[in-house]
Amino acid sequence: HYSSFPSMAMNRVWTNRTDGVKIAALCVWIFLAAMLTTKSSSSSSCQAFSLSSSSMLCFHHRGSRSHPITTIPDHCPLIDNIVQNHHGSNRLPTTRLNIAPHVLIGGGIVIAGVAGWLYIDGADDRQQRQQRQDEEARYSQYQEERARQAYVEPKDFWVEAELAKYDGTKDPDGPILMAADGLVFNVYKGRNFYGPGGEYHLFAGRDATRFLAKTIVEEETPEEAAKPLTMAERAALAAWMFTFKGKYEIVGKLDGFDPKTTSMKS
Repeated sequence: HYSSFPSMAMNRVWTNRTDGVKIAALCVWIFLAAMLTTKSSSSSSCQAFSLSSSSMLCFHHRGSRSHPITTIPDHCPLIDNIVQNHHGSNRLPTTRLNIAPHVLIGGGIVIAGVAGWLYIDGADDRQQRQQRQDEEARYSQYQEERARQAYVEPKDFWVEAELAKYDGTKDPDGPILMAADGLVFNVYKGRNFYGPGGEYHLFAGRDATRFLAKTIVEEETPEEAAKPLTMAERAALAAWMFTFKGKYEIVGKLDGFDPKTTSMKS
């Protein structure tokens, strides 16, 4: 079951560049929209400055030292020219950055279109991400169910005869117990190794200390079993124990085990 889960673990790094580009495009669009405010705050002062400047220019244009003009005449060519240039019908409104609004609107439409395209283009990524999340949720439920079915009540000490009924042959989903170096492990997570048909099924339901130390998968002869483990074999057992303690649950100790038979101390 769930044969896709091992490969699923290799695909946990997801690509989010599409979402990043979408967010950036949205930020640019908001910025452009904010720039569409016209220069209303400076229009009145600009007009006052224009009229004041026009009056001064008209004064110098038509007045003299003896007869200064103190009022603006109805028709002054210079004023008419300035006012026409300032309020001419051909002048387009601009933004605070002196960019025509229609240019900004057109650019905003283009950016919005690109962002929309990116959003649609990212649909496959979102679908794949959702599929991975669904697979992980199902796998988590599967693991929880496996743990529930393979649970065995821990106890302080087990005798080797008790381990025999937990060799995996009686319940295909139940616990698999194995003793090593005086500890009893529930190795149901490695069912494909220690269950029926597995490479190390010989270790299940018994004390597998010497098998692990000597790295063998067949029964020892009485003469071989009577020999103590060498230092190299004890070192090999220690390596196995390091792996087991990090991977499998310890459910107790093996009754009657002599730690001197596997100790690295001479």
